[in-house]
Amino acid sequence: MKKVLLAGLPVLVILAALPLIGAVMITMSTQAAAECRTQADTTVSSALGDLGDIEGPVGGPVKGAVTLSQANIKVSLPLSAFNSDMKTTLRSDPDFVTLNEISSRSLAQIQSAAPGYEVFREAPAGGPDSIESMGSAVLWKRDAWTKVNAGRVKIVSDDQLYFKGNPRTWDRYATWVMLQRKSDGAVVSVIATHHMTNPHKFPRQHGNPALTRAQQYGAGMDILVQLTNSLASHGPVVIGGDMNTHASYTDLPWSAVSKMKAAGYGWANHSVDFVFFPQSQGARLANSSTGPLVSDHQWLTARIDMNGAGPTSGSATVGTDTGTATVADTSSTSGSSGDVDAAADAAADAAAPPAGGVLPALMQLRFSDAYPTMTTEQARNAVTIAQVARDLRVPRYGLQIAIATAIQESKLVNLDGGDRDSGGLFQQRPSTGWGSRAQVTNPTLAAQAFFGRAQHTSNPGLLDIPGWEQMPLTEAAQAVQRSGFPDAYAQWEDVAGDITDILGGDLPDVPGGEVENASSTTSCTDGDTIAPITIGTLNLLGAGHTSGPDARKGFDGWQARLPGAMSALEGAGVTIAALQEVHGPQADALASRYSQQWGMYPSSGPTQNKVIWDLNEWTATDQRLVDIPYFGGKNVGMPLVQLTSTTTGQAIWVWSIHNPANTQGNAAGHRAEALRRQLDTLDDLAATGTPTVIGGDFNDGGDGQNASHCVLTPTLTNAFGGSSAPCRQPKKDAPIDHLYGANLTWASARVDNSTQSQKISDHPLVVATTAGSSAGCAVATNTDYNLGQVKPQLTQLVNVLGPMFDIKTVGGYRDSATDPNGHPAGLAADFMVPLSSAGRAQGQALADYAKQHASELGIDYIIWYQQIWSTSRAGEGWRPMEDRGSATENHRDHVHINVKPGATVSPISSGGDTASCSEIVYPVPAAYVGNDAHNWHSQGSAWDSWHTGTDFGAPCGTPVYAAHSGTVEIDTTQSWAGPTLVKVSTGANSLTTWYAHMQQVTVSRGETVQAGQQIGMVGDEGNSRGCHLHFEVHLENGSIYGPDNVDPSQWLAENASPNGGTAAARAAA
Repeated sequence: MKKVLLAGLPVLVILAALPLIGAVMITMSTQAAAECRTQADTTVSSALGDLGDIEGPVGGPVKGAVTLSQANIKVSLPLSAFNSDMKTTLRSDPDFVTLNEISSRSLAQIQSAAPGYEVFREAPAGGPDSIESMGSAVLWKRDAWTKVNAGRVKIVSDDQLYFKGNPRTWDRYATWVMLQRKSDGAVVSVIATHHMTNPHKFPRQHGNPALTRAQQYGAGMDILVQLTNSLASHGPVVIGGDMNTHASYTDLPWSAVSKMKAAGYGWANHSVDFVFFPQSQGARLANSSTGPLVSDHQWLTARIDMNGAGPTSGSATVGTDTGTATVADTSSTSGSSGDVDAAADAAADAAAPPAGGVLPALMQLRFSDAYPTMTTEQARNAVTIAQVARDLRVPRYGLQIAIATAIQESKLVNLDGGDRDSGGLFQQRPSTGWGSRAQVTNPTLAAQAFFGRAQHTSNPGLLDIPGWEQMPLTEAAQAVQRSGFPDAYAQWEDVAGDITDILGGDLPDVPGGEVENASSTTSCTDGDTIAPITIGTLNLLGAGHTSGPDARKGFDGWQARLPGAMSALEGAGVTIAALQEVHGPQADALASRYSQQWGMYPSSGPTQNKVIWDLNEWTATDQRLVDIPYFGGKNVGMPLVQLTSTTTGQAIWVWSIHNPANTQGNAAGHRAEALRRQLDTLDDLAATGTPTVIGGDFNDGGDGQNASHCVLTPTLTNAFGGSSAPCRQPKKDAPIDHLYGANLTWASARVDNSTQSQKISDHPLVVATTAGSSAGCAVATNTDYNLGQVKPQLTQLVNVLGPMFDIKTVGGYRDSATDPNGHPAGLAADFMVPLSSAGRAQGQALADYAKQHASELGIDYIIWYQQIWSTSRAGEGWRPMEDRGSATENHRDHVHINVKPGATVSPISSGGDTASCSEIVYPVPAAYVGNDAHNWHSQGSAWDSWHTGTDFGAPCGTPVYAAHSGTVEIDTTQSWAGPTLVKVSTGANSLTTWYAHMQQVTVSRGETVQAGQQIGMVGDEGNSRGCHLHFEVHLENGSIYGPDNVDPSQWLAENASPNGGTAAARAAA
């Protein structure tokens, strides 16, 4: 019988055992009870335990309404401004007030600014925490309420962030007060908190903390929910605070709204300031309002109808009503699910436990007595692994092995890093062929790879291991992981079994369950698009505008125009389009006449904006309408669709919008509000890492600095370029029809005016294509060569052979390998192929070609299919090798190639005239090398300090070349450089060159390039005064003004090849 490890330790022991979420310090004026209660109500999808009993009366139902005002009053304001902001915050005569950033105010000053109110703020914590611990306070009306208990909880310990470029280490707290109403004895608790700065906007950390900032944020929210659970046993709880994240973050499991929604709370908010109320207990938002302060935040007041909400005996039940409001009509999402966690719901529907009971059951488990109960994140990751197992029909024992492995490797936390280049739930390493950084840190893809059914890697997984069903758990796990601690998985067998019992009720047993050789489409969600995507936007000119007495002159009816519009899209190669003014007859025709080729959302209804997609290329995986103010400020749902490629698994969000024209009312004001909401939504989508595009008719031709380009960049990039600071719109863009994107690189964009000249529409067709992503030195697509610290000649060899034979995954540097002159020396590559007849043919063709061209490629030896061939014994041909047991050890799933130390590779496809990976060339064609301004360290009004590079004058559109081999980094935050600053880096603390002001970028983030390979075109973007390339050299990948920034003119003169570098560069001259 396996031991079920349930919560049951004293609360202080639990809190002392939280190394994964930071130490939690509790300062209470009561003694916590000895036992933590577990959750009895299993209807809460993400219920958490509490922080132990808190002394105080148990109130009855709370009748009527209560009002809470929240204000962050900037700590640096003078006392007079603080007093003014307090007066403004109290205008609504609230019952309660929560304040942030008041550490510089004494209790007497706060009391003086709030006549009629009592105030509580715990005494300062000792040591360096004293300032942070004094940041929040709770106020209440003294005539109506009495404090019966109060305290403070540390929710984040040692947030090692960068603030305004400087390293800081801050803690975060929640201050709470339990209040009893004098009139009827009802009890309400109020919490004031100020959470971490936004982890998605500011993910950078100093030192080497165990958790990412997002993980720390989520752990802090878990503690906050546990505090509310403890207080809720006395009466309802309301919370006010600066959460530093947005209301639209509901899809991010670590966010405030995601955690609070899962706990049964609704909210009102303005920007990052929130008031949360217990919706699951029947409380409802009556109204909310907001307004400006002297501070950099606004005051927020929420009036909450309590509807008899009272004490709870466990976690609250999540209600089904929306119950949320975002002040000032910020964007709401229609059609989105009200479910707390779609993955958990899907797992619960299919598994034995009843819906809603999965996460609470998981979160009562411990990995061992030394660990706290599982967090929401850990439980959700377990659900994800189980869902993958369910999709593949993996037997229950296989799920147990996977769960135990993930506990050992990551404690079920999706880690960004680990040993060497490891990452994700299973600590898979890109350098050993498990996939890209984005893929190994995607829980779904990582689980697919562990089971051996991922399309992004050919590494053998559990289902590829012969006889795994009969192996002890730790042996089966080790067969996949090849860990340096092969017996470590055994210690998690019991708890993994408990988790499997909860999640794997519908999976087959072993023996008796057949494991299907299923494969699922790779879901690629992070970073640049895998393959180029061509996207268009077109206002069709609605049918109503070309019929009737007010018909637009010179235009035929919609029936004659629609085929021309669709032909224009198809002729431009568009596979996804944002359409506007799709009136009823046009929508009906699209839904019927064109339905065999084009999908459309929404497919029916009054919405006149549509997203359409080529059904041969894309399938819709999510779709919703997002309210945007249109004519008269009326909210209109505009379609936001997630599409997934049917061939590559690439996911992309596309939003079709139409902002109001200057035909009625305060159109400019409504456009400004529309852009604000659009930016908020796009900012949230971009934070998930998924490529995102917004396209449409912005009607902003006369809006100047308030136009869409100035508002949406630099969060997004205009397909035509342009700069954001100062805002300068690209000259080639259309007047009011635009395309913007995030998490992608635009390769080209054009305006097709034929739709106007042919009277198809009164708008042009705007078309843009993404650059696509290709790793390795090559320009091939659908490859993922994360080679690690390998020699340049190996990189070149992989660049030649990988694309030539369509190899998707290549393993490179691996210091744990047993061949000291191979992988650990950076001289060996493993070209992964499927374990199938097609894979064998693919591998054989590669091996034969490599053998035939071994001299040109600098090859020392090749191992393939239990045979070896070497140049030193070439006359003997392929020689057999001993049977090593597994398919991988016998090289049946990969071709192993070792290159010679010091070898020079001559790529066959280029006739040997490509630059070597160690070569340095000039970044412009030879004809423009002499145009070097030699202006490094120049000073003047154009620069903040001194000129950090040199400028090569050349016509706009001139090719720009990588000066050396390396990996492309894309930086969209340096507005002086234009929309995109390209860096070519050879690694951390190593040579990196910068390329600025380019009008077009032809490479993508993560791509590995060779010296002399074109990376873009000379432009005039950003802080520029004419067409030129700004070129910088940083010897140690440092900052812009760092000491490693050297004179690029001198560096090129000393190191670059003569005559402008490669044959490609010379030809372009």
